[in-house]
Parts: sequence; C-alpha cells; structure tokens
Amino acid sequence: MAGGTWVTFPDPDDILEPDYLQVVADHIELWPQAEMFATNRIMFFEDTGLIEEAHPLKRLFAGGNRLTDLSITPEFFHGSAPASFVKRARLIDNGLRFNEAIRPNFEDGEFCCRYMLASAPLVGFLSNARYIYRKRADQSSTLNNSTMDPRRYLVVPRIGYLAILKDAAEANNGVAPAWLQNMILYELSHYFKAEDSAGNATAARGEIANEFHATMAELVPYLEKTQISDFTISLFRGIWRQCLLHAWSDEPWHMEYAVFRHFDKQMKLALITYRYTGERPSERIISGTDVVEPVFTKDRDVVYFDRTVMKERILWVPAGRMVRLQLNGQPWELRTEETNERSVRLRPIQMRTGPTRIGIPYTAPGDEIFNQPLREVVTSLFYNIYVRTPWARKKFRGSWVFMDRVRNADDSGEILFKYARAQRKDINAWFVVEKDTPTWKRLRKEGFGSRLVAYGSLKWMALMFRTTLLASSHAGPPQANPPKFIEHFVPRWKFAFLQHGVIKDDLSAWLNPKEMFLFVVSTPDEYDSIAASGTSYRFSDKEVALTGLPRFDDLLRAKNTIKKQDLLLLCPTWRHWLVKDDIAGTQERLAVDTFKDSEFFINWMGLLESTELRDAATAAGLQIAILAHPNLEQAFEGIAVPSWVQLMTYEDTDVRSIFARAKIGITDYSSVAFNLAYLNTPSVYFQFDADKVLNGGHVGRAGYYKYPDNGFGPVVETVNDVVQSVHELLDDTSSQSQLYAKRIDSTFPSRDGKASERVIAAIEERLKPIN
Repeated sequence: MAGGTWVTFPDPDDILEPDYLQVVADHIELWPQAEMFATNRIMFFEDTGLIEEAHPLKRLFAGGNRLTDLSITPEFFHGSAPASFVKRARLIDNGLRFNEAIRPNFEDGEFCCRYMLASAPLVGFLSNARYIYRKRADQSSTLNNSTMDPRRYLVVPRIGYLAILKDAAEANNGVAPAWLQNMILYELSHYFKAEDSAGNATAARGEIANEFHATMAELVPYLEKTQISDFTISLFRGIWRQCLLHAWSDEPWHMEYAVFRHFDKQMKLALITYRYTGERPSERIISGTDVVEPVFTKDRDVVYFDRTVMKERILWVPAGRMVRLQLNGQPWELRTEETNERSVRLRPIQMRTGPTRIGIPYTAPGDEIFNQPLREVVTSLFYNIYVRTPWARKKFRGSWVFMDRVRNADDSGEILFKYARAQRKDINAWFVVEKDTPTWKRLRKEGFGSRLVAYGSLKWMALMFRTTLLASSHAGPPQANPPKFIEHFVPRWKFAFLQHGVIKDDLSAWLNPKEMFLFVVSTPDEYDSIAASGTSYRFSDKEVALTGLPRFDDLLRAKNTIKKQDLLLLCPTWRHWLVKDDIAGTQERLAVDTFKDSEFFINWMGLLESTELRDAATAAGLQIAILAHPNLEQAFEGIAVPSWVQLMTYEDTDVRSIFARAKIGITDYSSVAFNLAYLNTPSVYFQFDADKVLNGGHVGRAGYYKYPDNGFGPVVETVNDVVQSVHELLDDTSSQSQLYAKRIDSTFPSRDGKASERVIAAIEERLKPIN
C-alpha cells in the first residue's frame, strides 16, 4: 500500500530514465501548489530500437518545464496515469479509483480527468522527466488492437467519454471545462484516424456501429462548437470537424463554401466539391455569363463507423471562364482549399491554371541552397540541367511511360506497352523496370532493349520529367510518386491506374488520396461500386472506364497455347501485418519476425502438407503449386515445402501460362480468382481470418462483393473443408460446378481480347477537351 504524499502508476513494460524521479521530486518542491505532474512520454519502437520524441502530444512539452492552469490554458491536458504523479490524499478524500469497467482503454484517462475535476487544475508539465513508452514490435498492446474490440465502441464512449462530460457539465453550469472537451476531442481523433486508415480492422459494424452512433448523438452536444472548430492540439481533419458538428444533428447542412480542387488542362474541366447532410441543395453553375451543366457529377457517400454520415458533391464543370456557383438560389463562395482558419478566395486566373499552393512561404530562387548539404545541391542542379537538355527534350517529349512493379512486370503495364509498340507506333512508348532484374533481361531478349529505361537511373529521371502519361498496374508511391524523383521535381504526368486485378472490397480509404486521370475496371459491378453515386470512392464516370484489364487479353492467348490444365494452384494474398513497410522506393517487403508463428502461416502450411489434398490432386493428374502474392515472396524463401508442392514466384514465371494451366484455384481474398474465372476456372476461398481481413484489417473492407453470393467457388475456413471442396469442383457435372460456371458467365459477359485497345482509347479520350 502506497504511503507517500505523491503516487504514480508506471507500466512494467515501460522505462524510466535514471533521473526521472529526481526531476519530479525537484519540481514538487519548486511548485508546491501543483495538483498533478505530467511527464514527457518518449516513444520506444521495439522493432527498430529507436527512441524518439514522436508522441502525438509532444507539443505540450515543447516549451520546457512549466506549471499550467488548465482553466486558463485549456489546450493543455493530460490523460496518462503511468506518466502522472498525483496526490494520495486527494485520491482518498474523493474515493478515486480506476474504473475497471472501462476497457480496452481510457481507464487511466478517465482516472486523470476525474482527479483534475476534483481539484484545482494546476498541472506541472515536465519535459525533462522522460517516460519511455514501449511500442511493441508485435503490435500486441491493448491500444494497438483496440479497434477490433467491441468495447472500444460500446463501453469507452458511453461510460468513459459521455459519462465524464455529463458529470463535469452538471457540476459547471451545464458546460464541461474546455480542457476536458479538448481531451475528449483528442480521444475521438483516434477513432476517425482509424476509420481513415486503409489497414485498420474495426468492430464498428452492424449493431455495434449503431450503438456507437447513438452514444455519439448524446455526446456531441457536450462539445462546444468553438472547441470543435478551434482544436489544434493534434491532427484533426476538417471532415472530422464537420462530422462532429453536423453528422449527429437532425438539421440539414451544407458547407458555407465550395472548394475548387483541380483543373484538368486536357479536358478543360474544373473540379468543384462541397459536403452536405439531408437533401442536396439546388445548384446553378454559371461560366462567364452562361448557365452551364456539369459534365460529370457524383454524390459520394462519406462513411464513418459503417454509416453514411454525410455526402460529398462532386462537380466537373466546363472551365476557361470564371465559374460561379449558386446553392439554393444564393451565390456561393469558391475557395481554393478547405480550411478552418481563413477564407482563400478563388481568383479568375485560377479557373484556367488550377489552384495555387497557398500557405507555403515564398522562397527566393537560390535561398534554399543554403539550407541543403552541398552534395544535395550539386545533385539537384545536375538533374535540373540534364532533364532540360535538347537530347532529353527531343527523345521523351510527349512520351507515355508504362510499368508494373519496380522489380518485375508481366502484368497489365507490360502488356499494354507491347500492344502500343505493336499496334500504335505513333505513341512514344517506354517501359520502366529495375535494371538487371529477370524482367529487364527478358524484355531485352524479346527485342525491347531500346525502349527500356532503368528505374531510378539518370535516363529515367529525364523520361519522367518529360512524360505526359504514366500507366501502371500498381498505384503505390514507387509508381505514382517515386521518392527519388519527387526529391527534385514535382510530378506533372497523368496517372492511369491499369490495375492488376478486379476490385471486390472497399479500397476507398487507400485509393481516394491518389490522383488518377484514368481508373480501369473490368466488370459492370466493379464499375458501379467505384463510379456510381452512393459509393465511398471519389472517382466518377470521368476517371473510371469499363475496358477490362490488358492482362486479360494475354490470358486468352495463353489459354489457347497450353496443352492441358494440370495445376491445382494455391494463391494466398498478403496481409499488411505479416510484412514490414516497403524498402523505400523499391516495393520490396521483408517478412515480420513472427511470420512463421502467424495464423496465416500455420493454416497455409497445413494445407500444403495435407496428404488428403495431395491424394486428390494426384488422382486428378494435377500438380500442386503455390504462387504467393509478390509481397510474400521473401517470406516464403527458404521455407521447406513438401516434395509434392512446386513453389512458384512472379519474378521468374510466365504467370498467364500458370493461370491457364490451373484446373482449380485455392485462394483466400486474392483477385487472382478473377483471372482464373476469366478462363472458366473455379476457386476455393480459404478464409480462416475473415473477421479481421473483411473488417478492414488489411488494405480494404468488405465491399459490394460477397464471397458466398458472388464468388467463383465455395468459402471455407478449415483445411478439411478445402479438400472436400476440391473434390466437389473436380466433378464438372456436380451442382456446385454448374453454379459457379453460371456466376462466371454473368460476371464476364464479354471476353473478346480487346481490352488493351479499349484502354488506349480511354486514355486518348481523356487527353483532349470535352466536346
């Protein structure tokens, strides 16, 4: 039992610096009026060993040690009991204890808040009392995994946030202290951030989400509008503020201005957006003196916590003259950016040139040189001279660049490049891949050496500086925003996303931040799920084109060249928690240290080692082969697979021939199943971790595509069920086989081998003005 005047509650996982207690003791003596001391949380990243000042609230300690009255400076607050010192007598007098019902988090936050409400809010913030907070390498901490815990949405908001706001307001003339409101806003920011993340699983679905929304409707009135609008303590996006101000209100609302976001010089169109709740306002668009109709429109669903909380209106309007917007008969301001701080009005010239980069301090030419190491300055100057040479200008003017992944290809980028070289000599087509890779050597042998450019090379830098178009099957930073290039130049090319599969999940959180002028899709359902109003994607008919994937053309050609279907093909896709981040600019990923202990590895190895599966394949004359997603290739290197399994990779294999040889596929969530289905091959879906993956744990969440209703084979969870399903699908006359054959036919009504031709036409259509 603690017997001192002051008590603290450090976590046994964490570390106290050697002088930690002495610093606190010195300031207890220096500031006897303080009711709490808050210590500085420093992040210890266990996987890298790095110790950094990276906590989201580090700015509260940026000014050095300070005694703060929270009632005067409400942007300061503290909610970490392990990094706090409190008076034992105050706890005893007020009967304060940790509320163990508040799980999986915020029990210490609630404790700190109730402590401060029971005393004068005088807190000593000690920047040099460093509390080393451990961020576990296996992501196993309670906070890391809390979004999959239903209590995060049912318990924490209701008996944590709502209860303390309500109690504080009742004791303070109906208004909770501003510092407490700020702390709750900080807590809520983590909810919104998790929803915006492309790889964060959540329990906020269905009835759990409904209860969360009900709690938020009660909670939001305790947050003053000025506090919501002015909160700047940590990242708080404008759309989150709009949600808190309007999503849980019955009053219809629309933004008090619209935003001019982009100007498409080729199509002569301007993008204008605004958000609203309730009925959409009536619109009137005036270009110069003429009333005009938008060319493309969409009402995007803004979805948080499994509910559409507001709509975003997307208008592509004819540009060239000054555009004005009226909503509900009233003139409406157009701004060049969304901001809570100031009005950024649209100038007429910007309807012809696009928004300027507002808010960036002016730097005179040459000033930046003195802020860079000499080597960087020389390198940048050299690049700037080289890309502007007459040779580069002549060779790469108006060029189109095609690529797939950095180290390998054999996907829609390569196929479209070859189509352009064979059928459209008028296109200045180039292909980019890393030098001396198997793909590089193969393409040189095939006669494309004069049109190959090594990724990251000096020649590549000049090509990317001059190119009009980048068309790729992948949309990651190495393609759309290559780090080496953007260190020196601003990309000016148009990006065409060719895809390497059919989108079936909701990938809007991952894809919406990306700039695309063409978005290729393959099925009517996929098109509607992305381009139609009422979806979460910001892309519309302007960007999305139903052409089919160029790789599908080669699939049909490959099918006509194989002698027989002799493979039982296993194609597991990756999980972001199984691999580390990209090695910068390479798209290479290493497996996490715990890969072999993962649920994924145990289940897939169980399937590979299944003698029942082996016997089924042998009886049907099939070779078992595994072709894991490229992000897992390194993870499978050196793993001993049974002698009856052939281990294949994308880097050194004709993938289309592999797909054509497959009699049956076994995958989990991979869009490879669509490639196989295009060739009339069914798949078994081995989904042992569906709860996590389909609730957003990977890079998307469940979308329009429901595997049991739309899939090209049965959905199972165990190895035994996989084997049983394989037996059923091997019988072409079974009811199961007939069912999935009909689904395949309805999904791909047209398979004519002309996808590449349609993609080129879609690109050219978007490179000229709209009639």
